[in-house]
Amino acid sequence: KTFYFAASVTTITMLVVGGARSVLGAVVGTLAVATVNELLRNLEEGASVLGLFSTGETPGLAAIGLGLILLVTMVVLPDGLSGGREAGEIGGLRRRLRPGLLPPSTAATPERARPLPGPGSAASLRAEGISLAFSGLQVLKGLELQLHPGEALGLIGPNGAGKTTLVNVLSGFQVPDSGGVLLDGVEVTGSSPERLARAGLGRTFQAALPFAGLTVVESVAVGAMGVGIGRRRAVEVAAEVLGRLRLGDQAQSPAGLQPPGNQRLLGIARALATGPRYLLLDEPAAGLNDEECGELVAILRGVIEDFGCAILLIEHDMNVVMDLCSRVQVLDDGETVAVGSPEDVQADPAVVEAYLGTSYAAGAHA
Repeated sequence: KTFYFAASVTTITMLVVGGARSVLGAVVGTLAVATVNELLRNLEEGASVLGLFSTGETPGLAAIGLGLILLVTMVVLPDGLSGGREAGEIGGLRRRLRPGLLPPSTAATPERARPLPGPGSAASLRAEGISLAFSGLQVLKGLELQLHPGEALGLIGPNGAGKTTLVNVLSGFQVPDSGGVLLDGVEVTGSSPERLARAGLGRTFQAALPFAGLTVVESVAVGAMGVGIGRRRAVEVAAEVLGRLRLGDQAQSPAGLQPPGNQRLLGIARALATGPRYLLLDEPAAGLNDEECGELVAILRGVIEDFGCAILLIEHDMNVVMDLCSRVQVLDDGETVAVGSPEDVQADPAVVEAYLGTSYAAGAHA
């Protein structure tokens, strides 16, 4: 029933002064503003300075002081005292990326822990009998999937079919109610996304998710650092990946100002910087025009050849799916409708009815 306006302004001032884009900023801002606020509140009640002179009561001094601090910070330090940096983490990366300031490597790049293939098992990413329900709604129903090294597998189906949920299970963001996930023959069901990334499983999301306050190369380096690669080596990996994805000339540009096509590639580059053997892409062509989609297909073919990783592709643009993928798996209502070559899937009556529609089928065979 009561809205504490003064407390709200103080909280906002803490975030602005410290830097709202980092935990360090929140801590620094809280300490700084709380200290100044207490001093000003004491002065409001009157105070004596070294016994030489005293001030009378000055109501509102704390509010005026915080207001001035807020205005000055917004003008002089828009990113706050922390500059949006975290202690000992990405904060030092911006300085190190400036020409001539790359520090010498202080330690060897740690090896990423990868599970060893099980005895007699073929290398692949497999989902076996995956079932998952949300509040009684059965989203996945005993799904089977197998992604082989070096192939591109398309995963298509209507909205709500369970495609993204399946990818979430494969990448550790959801734990299935039943069934299992095997990575090169090793049971990894329920493993954390961090562990799976270190084991060679990378993914992107439907949203581009750029680090708006970082440069393109910094944003990609975050992916490499996330799997234990040191900062200097992470920058080198990021630069190499960007070069292969035709983004090398944008390395020092702000990640948040890239056009939609580049932001999609930036998400793929960040995933590739983790060194995956299996790459799960969730609608990478969303929002792209026909020309950009054609370029994306060419780049993804290069990813398979140059990086040696398999691709599981969720996509609604059927031209992208059919041009890139050697196999297509169709989901509907949490179940597999069909699996096969693009040509066989396009001709399957069940797929036409559930997803493609008769108009698309007629055009495909025209």
